[in-house]
Amino acid sequence: MGYTLKIGELVVNYSQDKDDPRCYLSANSFHHNDAPAFGEPTDGTSVRWPSYTSWRIFCRMAGLHAMFYGTEYGSDELVRDDALIVSHPGCVPLTERHRENINDAMLRWKSKYPDATPTYGKPALEHLGYDKENAYMCRLVWLHYWVNWALDNCKQPVFVNS
Repeated sequence: MGYTLKIGELVVNYSQDKDDPRCYLSANSFHHNDAPAFGEPTDGTSVRWPSYTSWRIFCRMAGLHAMFYGTEYGSDELVRDDALIVSHPGCVPLTERHRENINDAMLRWKSKYPDATPTYGKPALEHLGYDKENAYMCRLVWLHYWVNWALDNCKQPVFVNS
């Protein structure tokens, strides 16, 4: 099991179906030929399908755990009220604060691992030793590209997890 993560323009879905009346929030997904692509099924799109565990490990390694889950790793104390996966499923507006956090994470990653190459399917956990081929960097490059693009191009940019 895992997430479907989507970055894009807010979509409000509304139904008055007599058997299943409901409304929910989602996002339009996008495909760009020049978007990050590393040999994954979602290449070039604003959608990812990580497992719950691999996404949480990535968030911890990239220093983004609080931005996604609202808590520091290993704590239950809420430190952010704009966390992107504070509820699951969920839809959260993207803000400049998110952009700043992700851009800072990218700078930290490149400083810590200057020779890192985003490589699908090659996780490099710190406790296993550094490997310049790194799947977690794929996630950070994807996140960096699409959050910056959405904030620059969408009227109502959102991050959706389902």
